[in-house]
Amino acid sequence: MATAQRLQWDEMWERRKESEMRRDHAQHKRQLRADAAAYKAAQQASAAERTVEAQQALAEARGILRQTLAVDDQVRWDDLKPRNPFSEPAPEKPWPKSPSLEPRIDNFAPVLGFLDKMLRKRKEAKEAAAKASYQVAHRAWLEEVKRVDSENASAKARWQQAVKSWQDRKARFEGEQRNAAAAIDARAQRYMSGDVDAVEEYADFVFSRSAYPDWYNRQWEVEYQKDTQTLVVDYSLPNPDELPVVTEWRYVAARDEFSSKELTRADKAALYDDFVYQVCLRTLHEVVESDRAAGHVQAIAFNGRVKGIDPATGEDSIACICTVHVIAKDFGSINLGLIDPKACFKKLNGVSAARLDRIAPVAPLVTFSRDDARFIDGKDVANAIDEGANLAAMDWQDFEHLIRQVFEREFSTPGSEVKVTQGSRDGGVDAIAFDPDPIRGGKIVIQAKRYTNTVGVESVRDLYGTVMNEGASKGILVTTSQFGPDARKFASGKPLTLIDGSNLLFLLQKQGVRGHIDVKAAKLVARV
Repeated sequence: MATAQRLQWDEMWERRKESEMRRDHAQHKRQLRADAAAYKAAQQASAAERTVEAQQALAEARGILRQTLAVDDQVRWDDLKPRNPFSEPAPEKPWPKSPSLEPRIDNFAPVLGFLDKMLRKRKEAKEAAAKASYQVAHRAWLEEVKRVDSENASAKARWQQAVKSWQDRKARFEGEQRNAAAAIDARAQRYMSGDVDAVEEYADFVFSRSAYPDWYNRQWEVEYQKDTQTLVVDYSLPNPDELPVVTEWRYVAARDEFSSKELTRADKAALYDDFVYQVCLRTLHEVVESDRAAGHVQAIAFNGRVKGIDPATGEDSIACICTVHVIAKDFGSINLGLIDPKACFKKLNGVSAARLDRIAPVAPLVTFSRDDARFIDGKDVANAIDEGANLAAMDWQDFEHLIRQVFEREFSTPGSEVKVTQGSRDGGVDAIAFDPDPIRGGKIVIQAKRYTNTVGVESVRDLYGTVMNEGASKGILVTTSQFGPDARKFASGKPLTLIDGSNLLFLLQKQGVRGHIDVKAAKLVARV
């Protein structure tokens, strides 16, 4: 009987465990489905947010011109002056401490009993003890007064020192503000007087304040040609692949991944064209509006340049893909809120290829002036070189003039020019070439290194920095020696050309110039 009952209980227990397991399993599946549904919903929400961001980016690209029309581009000089008050509060004066009340002799009077009154000595003893207690308390009080006075004096001295330090900081702050305001006044005065550098700085400041999307990394160079009151602007434009092209994001649950929908190829090309023309018109508008009060700029030349791959050579290049020259007063009368950017650009007689996204170069209508105080007259060196001349040991100035002559012959197209700068020696700009060719042309920085040791990467870095500072399209480094591997690695992928001794001799021989390079002999001459 007991055995049968135990078996019955065991069977019931097993059934209960199976039921609980089935219930737990069903609950687990429900939880998994709920988690999966929540995950899917979160991913879909993320896709929706990314779609909103993508649409906003496209709207920014399509509305670049419209965004600036609501902005007054004129610089308000007074608004640039610092006006913030000195925010640091003055040190709080400390409250002086007070000593305790001076002990009074009355408070130490002895309490005399019947016996004290009857026995004189007993009374005198109590009175003497009371007096002694009073004297001890009074001496302690005097010490306390002395200590409190000392602490108050120290606190006051610290406060006075803190006040002086605070006053010094306040005076420095206010002095810096006055100096900054005076500098702004001087800058404004220079600009209003038509100073060339000040007009260029003003235009640069206007462009730097212009708000563009984060994905557009802008650069620009400006030159004010005072004789014609023309501002020439070389403005960097993004590559076509840098513009936003995503129209929608979707979450594909089957693959647990996001997929994007992009503009069609035709729409991408149209967006790029529209964006470039808007940037051009926006820049012209910012110049005209910002110069409204002074009237220094009567004409603006805009050259939009893109860094990319030259289709003719496969090398990095900076191509001018759109250029326009406008009269400021005529441009100011255009209602930019109602125009079609491309049609307006063409109406202004702007020059560009039919499709800008192909980065087809065009010749700028106006280029930077070639006037430069660094330039010196050329010198005929090539014809004086004979076969015995060691280029590695020749005078460094003669070597720079030789390089100028070499590249004058290389850039032999009409309008080309190569000029040597004075006192450059081992750094800076040794020569500058101006080539009007729309494909390979522009401003080219040339540096000549009459070296006997290997040219390191530092010289190539310096050249690249000079190319950037000069706003040049290319840099060429020529040496009588050779380039180290780090130098060639740094130059790779940049608009830099490295010409070592053997390549220099090839150029010279091609042009019929004699001479040779003997580095060892040049080192011996240098030691003598």
